[in-house]
Formats: sequence, structure tokens, C-alpha cells
Amino acid sequence: TKEYEGRNTTVYTTSETAPTNAGEYNLILTVSGASAETYAGTLTVPFAITQKEVTVKAKDRDILVGADIPSLANPVPDTDYTVAGFIGTDTLGGTVSMSYTGTPDNTQHGSYPITISGGTASDNYSLKHENGTLTISIEVSLITTAITVANNTKNGIATYDTAASSVAYGTKFVTTAEMSALNTAIQTATDAKASCTTLAQVQAVAKALDDAVADFKAAIKTGTYTAPSGGDSDGGSTGGGSDSSSGISSTTSTTSTNPSAPSTGDSSPLGAMAGIMLLGLAGMVGLVWKKKVSL
Repeated sequence: TKEYEGRNTTVYTTSETAPTNAGEYNLILTVSGASAETYAGTLTVPFAITQKEVTVKAKDRDILVGADIPSLANPVPDTDYTVAGFIGTDTLGGTVSMSYTGTPDNTQHGSYPITISGGTASDNYSLKHENGTLTISIEVSLITTAITVANNTKNGIATYDTAASSVAYGTKFVTTAEMSALNTAIQTATDAKASCTTLAQVQAVAKALDDAVADFKAAIKTGTYTAPSGGDSDGGSTGGGSDSSSGISSTTSTTSTNPSAPSTGDSSPLGAMAGIMLLGLAGMVGLVWKKKVSL
């Protein structure tokens, strides 16, 4: 025969029906009847049915700086905590209690343990409580947006350390120092993203970069230089040169004065032509005079 009985503190009246609840038991095996003359005796085998573990876990919570701290006054299953491990229709009974360790400060980055306790279950279960964490994070999208805007502002802007009159017409430019100042501001904001602990710090970093962008925009200048289209129309000479440091060509011009009236001793081509014309005119006058006298 086979029988079961409770052992130690477990109460279970001897029965041929196997126990199903958690506890300590003995299995009693007895040999009897017709075979008793050859085989007889009793064997007791101790065994235990252990409790099934049920985990009651506080849910982690995440909020941004400035948001309301979640209330734990009346914990709600699946919203504030989870329960796992029950079999069939068995459920958690009693009251679950939750609280923060320390007082959460929603004005700055930080984390706070969420403790959980309470709840009941039948003797077939053992309850295991697991704490959670409230994490308060900084929203750094303000800085991210400011960095994107700053980088886009540099697009199409050249760098020249010279006057607008020496920069090609229509070219947008700033000085090397002005470009460097904006790049430094962008790097400072990038580094600060990981170190800000309060919303006020995030706002201050974003504003500082926005101000640097405004200064950069105000410093943008437009080139006004236009290359000459042709030579000197008044017959003057031109002389040109090239600025090797900027690559911008420059030209200078001088204007000639009008030539003086020709003289007989003028050796220039114009003077010689004038002399010939005067000699011809004198010859014609002499010929006319000669014809008049002969008449």
C-alpha cells in the first residue's frame, strides 16, 4: 500500500491521496497480504513540496525635469507594479505599499529607489519583492536644436580677413576670428549636453549658443569687388598687379594729357604733317599771287 502523511509542522492526515499543497510529507510504502510470509515491511520516504515563488516588482518610472513626481499613495497593478508567478486563477491578495527612498527633486537630474512591500498569497506561494527606480532626466533637445541651427548658419559663408572691397562681389563672408568664435560656441554646447543636471542649465547653454549665432549673423559681410571689364577708353595706360595673399586682382590707371600744338621744329609725326600742310598752303598763295600780277 501507499499512504501519505504530514511531517514536522505540516498537518496532513494520513491518506492514500497525494498532497498538492506546499509542505513536508512522508510517503509510507507497506508490503502486506498474501506475500507477507516472504516479503513484509514498511518503507517511509520523506519529501517536500516547495512553495512557488511569486515576484511583486515595482515598475521603473522615467520623467523629465520639471514634470510631476508620480504618486505612489494608492499603487495600481500593472501601472505601478507587476505580479508574476501565480498558477491558474490564483491572485495576489492584501494591500501593496510603495514609497520613494528620499524625496525626489524634479528640478534636477537624479534617481530615487522605489520600495515595495505587502500583498498576500496562499501557503503554496512565497512572495518576492523587487524595488524599482524613479529616474529624472534632462531634456536636452533645446541644445541639440541650437547646435543644428548654428551649423546650418555657417553654410555658404566664406572666411576672409580683408575688407569687403577686396572680396568678390556678392560673396558672404566673416573673419577668421568670427568663424572661430561660433565654432567654439558649438563645441561648448556639445560638451555641455552630457553634464547638464537642471533644466535651467539646459536653457542657459541653448541661449548662449543662440546668442553666438546672432552675433555671427550680424558679422556677415558681403563682398563688393568687381573686376575691370576692359582697357582705358581715354587712351591712357594701365598697369596691373595681383595680391598673392587673397588672389584678388587689382588695377591702376593714368590718364595722358592732350598733345601740344605742333611747331615747325616738332619732330613728332603730327608735327611733320602740320609742316607739310603749311608749306603747301604757302605754295598755293604764291601761285595765285603770280597769276594776279601777270594779269
